[in-house]
Amino acid sequence: MRRGKQPPPPPKFPMVRAWQEDVVYHEGDVVVFAGGCYQAAKDTARAPGTQDWVCLATRGNGLTVRGTYDDNLKYCYLDIVIINGSTFVALKDRPGPCPGADWQLLASRGSRGDRGPKGERGLTGPIGQRGQAAASIQYWQVDRAHYAAIPMMSDGSVGPTLELRALFEQFVNDRGA
Repeated sequence: MRRGKQPPPPPKFPMVRAWQEDVVYHEGDVVVFAGGCYQAAKDTARAPGTQDWVCLATRGNGLTVRGTYDDNLKYCYLDIVIINGSTFVALKDRPGPCPGADWQLLASRGSRGDRGPKGERGLTGPIGQRGQAAASIQYWQVDRAHYAAIPMMSDGSVGPTLELRALFEQFVNDRGA
């Protein structure tokens, strides 16, 4: 339950800038420097890392995107995975199956939106060039020694050989039965 008539004003965060040499920073200014983030404790022209600055964050563990969750992989603190359309971050090393108690949901899969209005039909494209006629069998060359028929095509090429030995052997066997 709130006390008072008005809610508190929203917080205002200072603009973060890259630290530059030979610039005077005023108390409360926030800069990034050498992979860290610092706020001036007083007016200063000295580099962050001195007593004039308060360290807000330093280079260290960051989020590591690992892709789709795989139960066979080992995950570490701050690893990010995707599973069933949602994104999770590991809260500790070896967090166990995801989702679970040691995973924090970052973004949940949303529902499918409504279909948009149908767009106008586009212009008809130009008619393409007519392709060449397909080759057809002009005649068969018979290879009696191998019981095969070889198609000779209208474009001068040789088609795939039709092996007939098994067919003739089946005919002979069926006739004798």
